[in-house]
Amino acid sequence: MALDFVAVDFETANFTRASACSVGVVRVEAGEVRDRTEWFIDPPGGAYFTNTFIHGITETDVLGAPSWSDTLDRLADFAGGLPLVAYSGFDRGVYNAANTVAGTSDRGFAWHNAHTLARRRLPTPDHTLSDYRLPTVADYLGVPAFEHHSAVADAEACASIVLRLAALDGHADLAALWPERVYATRHRVYVPKGPLPEPNLAADPDHPLYGRTICFTGKLDSFTQGEAERIAADFGATVEDNVTKRTTLVIVGQFSPAHLRAGAKLSNKAEKAAALAAKGQPLDIADEAAFLAYINLDPADY
Repeated sequence: MALDFVAVDFETANFTRASACSVGVVRVEAGEVRDRTEWFIDPPGGAYFTNTFIHGITETDVLGAPSWSDTLDRLADFAGGLPLVAYSGFDRGVYNAANTVAGTSDRGFAWHNAHTLARRRLPTPDHTLSDYRLPTVADYLGVPAFEHHSAVADAEACASIVLRLAALDGHADLAALWPERVYATRHRVYVPKGPLPEPNLAADPDHPLYGRTICFTGKLDSFTQGEAERIAADFGATVEDNVTKRTTLVIVGQFSPAHLRAGAKLSNKAEKAAALAAKGQPLDIADEAAFLAYINLDPADY
């Protein structure tokens, strides 16, 4: 596969992941931007706007806008079978959450994450990046200034980052940038799990994940479990497959306050974590939103 893909960026009405209110898409063929567009979205299930200060979109802007189902049709038509590239897992999380709220089926898009690509490829030996936010990486790679939180501008910045990272190593093929298996929700192929990632001992020791022993359970909206484990390890956490007496943090996918009610069904890992915490083990049980906060992944940053 050549450098053919569609960069995508969602904006949300509020900090609820399903509240998609705008999308920008940029089509890249043979390493060149060929088309771009954006449109407002009627947030699935209706939504109140608290993120207007971030992107400027209001309830008035989305009146009469395409529904989430219509948006999926337009996105599929624009992509034409090409994989989607988002700058972070946030956008895939929006896609998954909106499908859940709207009751729409997954369209089977293959997704790539440019944020993980940037973390793997940068910094170059002559520079240390302060962070891996979209504007920071774009500026470092010489991407022209853009209107951050305009969906189509962010999507184009994402596309530019991917093309510049490809050029650094002389890659002219998308598969060379992401050699690992692409996550496609419609087709899951069993792959034996490899060794757990080692903690990055050179990470910032003041980061809240540094030195913690973390276990993930349940399906995440923003990442596969393997991706989340690699991110946690990159921040200096020790990742474990199971909850043990060493565990200090358990992240529960698709967690809600209802899970805390008496008689609620939890995963075996979450139940074991709750039991250990009740016995006095210093162990935190948190949801995906808390994990995203730990790694500074929120709409205001990306």
